[in-house]
Amino acid sequence: MHRPLGIVGAAVVSLLLAGPLTAAPAFVRGDADGTGALDVTDAIRVFFTLFIEPEDSPCPDAADANDDGEIDLSDGIFILSFGFLGGPQPPAPFPLCGPDPTSDPLLPCVAYTGCDGGPGPSTFLVGLRNRPAEPRYQYFVVTSDTALVAQCRDQLALPEEERALHVSGRLARGDGGFNAPWSWHIAPDEWGLAELSIELCDGLPEHVEDDLEYWIDTVRFFCSWSSFIRADLTPVPIAVAGR
Repeated sequence: MHRPLGIVGAAVVSLLLAGPLTAAPAFVRGDADGTGALDVTDAIRVFFTLFIEPEDSPCPDAADANDDGEIDLSDGIFILSFGFLGGPQPPAPFPLCGPDPTSDPLLPCVAYTGCDGGPGPSTFLVGLRNRPAEPRYQYFVVTSDTALVAQCRDQLALPEEERALHVSGRLARGDGGFNAPWSWHIAPDEWGLAELSIELCDGLPEHVEDDLEYWIDTVRFFCSWSSFIRADLTPVPIAVAGR
């Protein structure tokens, strides 16, 4: 004689027929570039996703910094406000890694690496001497080299006019996820601070932008003699649950 399964039994059968359960992906809200840290490059990645590569985001939920279910300008502004103006912190999951507690139409994370517990890279803003602090006269560099990070911070401890070392490094195509709005970047961990460089690689950021093929394929390096470390944009470390 067959007995009815009842409510609990029916639920178990339904789960078995549905297949194995998949854990919701963990992420930290606001960490749009998946580096494991919240900084200006996350806002840059949001703007890059909006205006250049709409499908570039490794984790749309992370880029949805204000958790309104959409990725738009307000998310990049939210990140900058939190990081630099004392604005409200991102909604959960933040600052610990975790699944999205809210339902929204955004696609799930597919390539998020920010919850692996590793430290994020350090980001520095490079300015040009005797030029205004405007986007056309500055760019970003990234490194995980602790000795180089310390050297950059030693420069920042000096008055701006005494920061005599300039940035010299290998060029690569694309903004690298951190050097928008430029179509080029200096390869992370393939640059340093120099006292002297050959004249061939001296120039302005817009010179590289205007002739990418020549600079990247022929010159290969960028070493603007007037460049200097203007600011340390090192990210605020994100705590990772259980680590």
